[in-house]
Amino acid sequence: LSACDDLMAPRTLGPMRDVALGRDGPLAAALVDGKPVEDVFTALLEELAAEPPTVLVVEDLHWSDDATLDVLAYAARRVEAAGALLVLTYRDDEVEPGHPLQRLLGALASCPVHRLELTALSREAVRRLSAGTGADPEAVHRITRGNPFFVTEALASPRDAVPPTVMEAVLARIGRLGDDCRQALDQLSVVPSHVSLDLAAELLGPRIDALAEAEQAGVIDVRPDSLAFRHELTRRAIERSLPALRRRSLNAAVVAALRAHPRPEPARVMHHAVEASDVDTILAAGPSAAREAERAGSHRQALAHYESMRPHLHRVAARERAALLDGYGWELYNAHRFRDAVAAGREAAGL
Repeated sequence: LSACDDLMAPRTLGPMRDVALGRDGPLAAALVDGKPVEDVFTALLEELAAEPPTVLVVEDLHWSDDATLDVLAYAARRVEAAGALLVLTYRDDEVEPGHPLQRLLGALASCPVHRLELTALSREAVRRLSAGTGADPEAVHRITRGNPFFVTEALASPRDAVPPTVMEAVLARIGRLGDDCRQALDQLSVVPSHVSLDLAAELLGPRIDALAEAEQAGVIDVRPDSLAFRHELTRRAIERSLPALRRRSLNAAVVAALRAHPRPEPARVMHHAVEASDVDTILAAGPSAAREAERAGSHRQALAHYESMRPHLHRVAARERAALLDGYGWELYNAHRFRDAVAAGREAAGL
């Protein structure tokens, strides 16, 4: 068993050195400093043929060095005669066109190969894993898209929190992308759910082309009319890694882009205005967002909009303030917060 490491420059023949560690066979002898690298090719086959059946497992091959890929390609074409088996694992979303691993995969085309693609966990699988945790299995499946690592980490963490392990894994992966791509992902990360292509173009301008790198890396999905992070936990991890001032400015950019549209969705505008601490927009979009939620019977959402406006109502004319406080009182009543509802109603009546 051996593995490749996510290093700035992969270890030369690292997996072969792992296999030879603590052994006195031909592979260990071939890896001694000063020996020609060609010796490793035949030495590995000798090791594989020594005590058949032998299984060599090399994990995370997408991080491999070139020499290891050459040795494995050589062994793969001869492994059947040696009575051995190679088990090679890699993340397909890390292998974009032109990746060095493509050369090895091409060489395997003429070999007896069985490819096993690991699929995401189904809703039923997530439901079973969630049993007894108190978590909503539908919500867990939605934010993880069935990624086994994300699922198990999300279930082990407090509700709505981004697990530190997921945060670290996401940021390590994003860190390998170019600067323009990372900046574009920062901007998109403050927009929950999907981002329409029109909005993405307004927010990113020419930088939108840099997202091709993120698409190839499996970070985002491109749909006919929108972009979305493949996993909601990835979006949250990036968003929560941003300094507060940066999050605020990125949300302000979204507010400006949304308000430039002739009929923006009030609830979307309110979300980003609150995140950007944009009081003028909160007071401008809040009343229509609250009324829209009231008409639909979404009382929790209506109350959230009123509570976002509440600290700033002193900036509103008395008649409008009274109307907003009256609506706020009714939503407090619907939430069974009766004492607060009476207080809001009295304040409205006093105006």
